[in-house]
Amino acid sequence: MEELEATAAMRSLGQAGVMLTTKSYLTRDGDFFSFNPTSFSHSSYFGGYALGCEKPFPYQDQSLLGWCSGALIADQFIATAGHCLQDISGSGTSCADTVFIFGATNTQVSEGRFPADHVYECSKVVAGKLGSNGPATVDFAIAKLDRAVPNTVATPIKIRTTNKAVLGENALLVGHPYGLPKKYNTAPVNHLSDASGSYYHWNGPFDAFGGNSGSGVYSLDHNEIIGILVEGSQDFAYGTNSQGEQCVDVNYCHPKPGESGDHSVEYECSPGYPYGEKMVGSSQLYAECNNSPDNTVVRDMTEWNVVCAQMTSLASSSPAPSPSPSPSPSDDNDDDDDDDGMGGGDGGSDNTKEEKFYEKDYVQYAAAGVVALLFVITIILLIRCCRKPSKTQQQSISHGHLSVYMDGPVDGLDMPQIKSVTVV
Repeated sequence: MEELEATAAMRSLGQAGVMLTTKSYLTRDGDFFSFNPTSFSHSSYFGGYALGCEKPFPYQDQSLLGWCSGALIADQFIATAGHCLQDISGSGTSCADTVFIFGATNTQVSEGRFPADHVYECSKVVAGKLGSNGPATVDFAIAKLDRAVPNTVATPIKIRTTNKAVLGENALLVGHPYGLPKKYNTAPVNHLSDASGSYYHWNGPFDAFGGNSGSGVYSLDHNEIIGILVEGSQDFAYGTNSQGEQCVDVNYCHPKPGESGDHSVEYECSPGYPYGEKMVGSSQLYAECNNSPDNTVVRDMTEWNVVCAQMTSLASSSPAPSPSPSPSPSDDNDDDDDDDGMGGGDGGSDNTKEEKFYEKDYVQYAAAGVVALLFVITIILLIRCCRKPSKTQQQSISHGHLSVYMDGPVDGLDMPQIKSVTVV
């Protein structure tokens, strides 16, 4: 989905997303940074291949300015994939040559310019790692911007610091597939790897591409980051069209017969990703916020303490999500993903305890309501007795759904005798 097609709830999460691009691509122009959209066309990106062998090529009129994505997790710090920055991966673009752009939607990209307060340089890489930790893929980086981001541009999104993603949880991917303007995509969590401490990864059948690497993946159920996209199956297929031209298609995938309910459709395209794209768990970003952080992961301890403090503050600003349930025997939690590509079923949580808490609250509220009504009725009866003595043998007083019947004479200021109380 484009920015304008996403819901308000999605956009409130996606506002923290950034496009990573190369500093030299942009030119300062007063209060704006500009670029020439025609220099970043699809035809240039695909080296002269005809676009679309069998089907129309998606978004082919949009410029491809970016090469990775990220998300704001503190007022001056961005989380992205480790392989997106040369400082962590050893190849690609370095922090010093990278800029981060907020609000790189189709509208702004098509105009070829961004407000200067939406563009930030990479100051330093504070922490990151590319590799593995036990059974878990590890692939993240936290970069410091050259200045703090004002709330008028974007606000940091809290991350899930301890609990895993939950099978069946509704997730939202926001990023820049193969460098396109910002796109939104939803999918469920459908596979969890074994964990090694705070390190683990998970999968979901997103429609992601290279360029989405580093994208924040959010829980729509809890409004927090639950992962960073790092890997997926092959994005494009090359061939020859009916005119004999070399052409490129988006790799349209189809489920194998009888397997559409158990695997993502990407299984047909890449058996190494039977559960779809791979996200590293957001707890990786918080893993070294302890008394003895790994100095091969943390590169600047002073800045790291600032990041940890802000992530902790954001995480504690609202109730934590329910812990991930223990997998049932039918859940496949084996780590059978192949790390053979860079990024670019249903399940559910056990809400029994939560529902019991709600039931307990309702009972308490109902009991308190009855007591309050009885108190009010008693006051009313006293007033009526004082003002209008009655000699009838039985009166009925109704208040809402509560009826009280009095038996015996009411004489002067004598208290009436309550015979029965009926709650309807």
